[in-house]
Amino acid sequence: MALNINEIKQFFKIGGVFRAPEATEDGKKLTWNDSTQTFDYTDDNVLASAVREDASNRVELTLKDGTKVFLALGALAWLDALSAAVSSVFGRTGAVVAANGDYTAAQVTNAFNKAADDLDDIANGATNVHLTATKLAEIIANTAARHSHANKAILDLITDAGGGVIPTAQQINDWTNASSSSAEFIQDTVAAFLQDITGLTWTYNDTLSTLTPTVTLEAFTTDNLTEGSTNKYASSDATQQVMDITLPFASTVAGRIAAATVGTDYPTGWVLTAGTSPVDILITHNTERRVANVSVCAITGTEEQALFNTAAFNGWKTPDSNSLLIQSLATIPKAIKIYMIFK
Repeated sequence: MALNINEIKQFFKIGGVFRAPEATEDGKKLTWNDSTQTFDYTDDNVLASAVREDASNRVELTLKDGTKVFLALGALAWLDALSAAVSSVFGRTGAVVAANGDYTAAQVTNAFNKAADDLDDIANGATNVHLTATKLAEIIANTAARHSHANKAILDLITDAGGGVIPTAQQINDWTNASSSSAEFIQDTVAAFLQDITGLTWTYNDTLSTLTPTVTLEAFTTDNLTEGSTNKYASSDATQQVMDITLPFASTVAGRIAAATVGTDYPTGWVLTAGTSPVDILITHNTERRVANVSVCAITGTEEQALFNTAAFNGWKTPDSNSLLIQSLATIPKAIKIYMIFK
């Protein structure tokens, strides 16, 4: 059975309205609309006219909807026919080629006419410039002066110009300063070379050419100066007249020594050992000084009590200038202090 187009669902809806195509769809073309699953009727925007634009050589194309498009053309596009081709140039026939004499210098832009123009008609360049009459006169004068100066005969005697090297102005200035101001140069160099240290500063007076040291002893202490091997500090252990050792209580000499603390109970660097006889004590002090006398005190709290005779020791001796041997050291059940008098 045949169907009318308005009975096909893809055609019966036009502009979202259910109706059959009519005269308003004449001349339109069908365009598939995938979102609505129907065909749309659209105008075909075709060319309506093509004319020459007024006051120009463009083509004015007008579409059916009134839109205009312009196409630029040359003036020859609007001629009905081209003029005849050139048959001769400057009286010559045949192929059109250039030849000498076709144009004068006046007809060519910026051309130089050798018959009428000269160097005055050419501008100076940035590097190459005209040799003017004034410059030429200066060159001639300079050349003549170099060959006719008054001391030419003397200069002609020079056969070795020192390698032909011409010193620069800076070199000449350096040589002049080195010869005429050498003392000043040396003074400035020495002043810059010397540095201030603790207790010693330098003052350079360039005008008077003087360099003055300033010693400041207030900045020094005996900590800054190492003690000598012969001359000792008055406060050092080696120069003290009386030195002492504290020994805590113990039942043996070795026990007293073991309980003592170096640097607190006896000087650092000293060595305490029990003697060959275990009741003796050998004190190695390394002061290179002989002991003149020895005394022993018992300590009770802050009180010290001198011990005499065998209660203190049975005797003492100095095997050498660096050691002291005390025989039969006190066995009293208290801490003791040993006083040594050095000569």
